[in-house]
Amino acid sequence: MNELQLGPYISGTISDPIHHPYHHTWKGMECKDVIETMVTGLSGIEAYYMGNIIKYLYRYPKKGTLETDLAKAAQYMEFLKECFEKKEEPHHVE
Repeated sequence: MNELQLGPYISGTISDPIHHPYHHTWKGMECKDVIETMVTGLSGIEAYYMGNIIKYLYRYPKKGTLETDLAKAAQYMEFLKECFEKKEEPHHVE
């Protein structure tokens, strides 16, 4: 096994720190695949915020600290909430 092959097989793929980092594959599914599914139908900034929320919730027990990653997810949830609040403003134009 070469030095990049650090983690277990995930759907037939070996985890490595660049292409398949363990903290993004540890649940048996690539985090990016979960994000792609969850942001389908969203666009622009909404998709970005949702993707970051999912990323930080997905990885929190395996990278960084619980407090930091949950705080980051909460921050992106606040950004997403603000985005929807702006859309509901009477004079908002997209």
